[in-house]
Amino acid sequence: MKRPTMTGRRIPGARRRGAVLLEVVLALALFLTGAGVVVGSLLTSIEAARRVRDEARAADLAVTILSEVQLGLIAPEETPAPQPFTDAPEWTWQLRAQPVEDADPLAALVRVEVVVTRVDGRYASRLARLVRPAQESAELLPLARAMQGGRS
Repeated sequence: MKRPTMTGRRIPGARRRGAVLLEVVLALALFLTGAGVVVGSLLTSIEAARRVRDEARAADLAVTILSEVQLGLIAPEETPAPQPFTDAPEWTWQLRAQPVEDADPLAALVRVEVVVTRVDGRYASRLARLVRPAQESAELLPLARAMQGGRS
């Protein structure tokens, strides 16, 4: 049997094999492009989910601090430095308070702003409310402190 030589004649089937190779390379390029788009979308979605989780956690922690101010567990006064949460060490809180000047002397209101910040500085949230300075009640204070748990 004679072997085909490269003397100007084409090898039978060589054109077909080249076309198949080109199809495989193009399919691989399309697949990798699609996979890159999917992975990029997945990473964006994960980051958005983390951001939403952080926003919800910060809002929950801020509401907790404001509730403790209203119960009288925390005085509605400025805190000089951020305070750590004992049950959430990656978060800190700081309280800012300003008395509200009002014409009615009986309406003693304080504007309390809670700033909750992640320790790594990636996220900060603020929540402000007008509150009345709590009068520590002999009945409510022990119950509120028992519900407070391990918070410092």
